[in-house]
Amino acid sequence: NTNNHFPYIFIDSKNNLHALWLEKTSENNRLKYFILSTIGNNKYKWSEKGIPNITNCINMPIIFEEKEMLKIVYLIDNHIGFLYSLDYGNTWSKGDLLKIDSSKIFLVKVSGNSKDIKIKNAYCSGENILNLYFINSFKPNLTTPSSTIMESPCSKSEQFIPESKREDEKFSNIYNTQDEIKNMLINILDSQNKIENKIDIILTKLEEDKKSIFSKFFIS
Repeated sequence: NTNNHFPYIFIDSKNNLHALWLEKTSENNRLKYFILSTIGNNKYKWSEKGIPNITNCINMPIIFEEKEMLKIVYLIDNHIGFLYSLDYGNTWSKGDLLKIDSSKIFLVKVSGNSKDIKIKNAYCSGENILNLYFINSFKPNLTTPSSTIMESPCSKSEQFIPESKREDEKFSNIYNTQDEIKNMLINILDSQNKIENKIDIILTKLEEDKKSIFSKFFIS
């Protein structure tokens, strides 16, 4: 039996839709990745792409784009690592894996897209909120004006210096759309699980019928 949780949706600069989640089995949590491309033979169809096998995941995996490179950041017990793609999700390679104290790592919301980076969340150290893991071109400075917004999902407090009200509204609309897509993904995964369960029932029934027919004709 499997159970899917921690779904995460991201739209890259080419308008491809990327979906991450953890597939929970009886043994561990495995990282899963699907893409809905806007070009090619599988245009507007969800397809699973092969990624390095990542198991024993904890917490939510995230994905962002930095200088035309996609990065998937994941957490396992006392480690944080990333996968990267140079072709917008068609192929993936394994990046660094760092040893950390998981209790001091938390997820923050980040707004401030530019020509170099497209991002909505990041993992950072609780000891230094400016230490964003595996992000090289984006170093937020909360003391200078910017459109950077950072918040802990566990806290209602926010630290931000908005560039303009219109920019804030634009980002808000983007997040609302992505939340709707995330809910759609959850429903798709739930439907997939139900279909798989029905298939298991049918296969079990067919196996029982096959044994029954075999016994009738070949066993005296």
